Amino acid sequence: AEIGVMFKDPGQHRLSAALSTAATLHVAFARFHCTWVISYVIPSHHHAIEFNQAWGASIVESDTLGMVLLKLHRDTCFANENYHRVMTRICDRLAITESR
Repeated sequence: AEIGVMFKDPGQHRLSAALSTAATLHVAFARFHCTWVISYVIPSHHHAIEFNQAWGASIVESDTLGMVLLKLHRDTCFANENYHRVMTRICDRLAITESR
């Protein structure tokens, strides 16, 4: 399954990027019970790489030529300070609905 959010200029949308990231990770790990999430990033997008690492992701060997692969384990995410801080603020207001 693929889920995620992309921002054209995340520096101008820092709060939205953080909220969207936390909610997306919550859906992946708590709702879909994924063990890992991965992100592919263009190597020149240093801020995107740093942003992923700030949530606990690690760079691993990429299976896609010309892309940096970052991998985040569920336990690492749940222990991450950024994830914990954002989820503490939004968990009471977070509602996940499914449409088919």
